Amino acid sequence: MHVWSFDDLGNEKNTFDVSEALYVTEPGSGKMVRLYVVEDQANWTIGGALTDVSGNGYEELTLSTNETEVVKLWDSPLIIGTYDIVEDINRNRVYDEGVDMVDSDILIGFDVIPEISSFTMLLLIALSAMATILWRKMHV
Repeated sequence: MHVWSFDDLGNEKNTFDVSEALYVTEPGSGKMVRLYVVEDQANWTIGGALTDVSGNGYEELTLSTNETEVVKLWDSPLIIGTYDIVEDINRNRVYDEGVDMVDSDILIGFDVIPEISSFTMLLLIALSAMATILWRKMHV
């Protein structure tokens, strides 16, 4: 079993902007699970409390018995930062090594970055074009 971040189409994704929603996919098992969005941790403490930071609290769901489900875990707006997703298999609200699933035990699970507006993109393109023109004039 595993837990990773996905977009709404079920494609794995590790970088989101604040206007997107975060999803996970869960294989059909018929089991009840709890899913948490937590601050990224490099070292997990056995028995450490799981605190969901998504603003919605943890998601508790009963999985279908035969189909993989795409589940919305955090609706927009997301909060800029670095996070992990934890599947609390035994639903006891603490991290249990060898029982609970974490999207990344060592590296980050996913990042939320600021959204770049259309105006900012156009400004960056214009500045890049101006810099190229000036560089060519200076080197001709």
